[in-house]
Amino acid sequence: MAKSRFDYRSKSAFKKDIKQSSIEEAEIAIRIAVDISERLGFWTDIIPFGTDYTGEFKKDVNHVNLEPDYIICGVPIEITRSKNICHTYFHEKVAKTNFCIKNNYEMCFVNGFKLDNPKYIMINSEQLKTFTQLALLTYGKIKHYHSGSKPCYKYNIKWFDGLWRDLPPIPNDIPKNYRSILKDVKCQ
Repeated sequence: MAKSRFDYRSKSAFKKDIKQSSIEEAEIAIRIAVDISERLGFWTDIIPFGTDYTGEFKKDVNHVNLEPDYIICGVPIEITRSKNICHTYFHEKVAKTNFCIKNNYEMCFVNGFKLDNPKYIMINSEQLKTFTQLALLTYGKIKHYHSGSKPCYKYNIKWFDGLWRDLPPIPNDIPKNYRSILKDVKCQ
């Protein structure tokens, strides 16, 4: 397996991180679907899509892809997050961002996921392209310590003023398919 896949982590740490990320991304996907459903007035569909959505470690890197994590209300969405609040900047890996732009996927960024009142933004591929061009002009490609040696884009939080939404909690009365996603991720 390519060393670059592990970044700076050991194989066991990497596997643990994949599992934890899958649990967090499933929760985020459901919370986004709850928010969208509340605005639409009915429960929207949510389909796990990424090959690693359950947190299963793929030994063969050929089985790992950049497909979006979930399809929510018919829209392919790549989920990213910061556990703590990013006050000035957040970073996205270049390969993931470019793949979303090329394939018309939306990107969701959750700011302060582990805190009481996280905020999130949904950025469609055209918005992502515009913000990424601004990031390139302003900062160029950088290396962020969480990405290991992988190049990232740096985005100023202020660029997204007016786009942030509250990420609602998961209510008790979610549909059965939402519950099964949480169970699939946590039980594997």
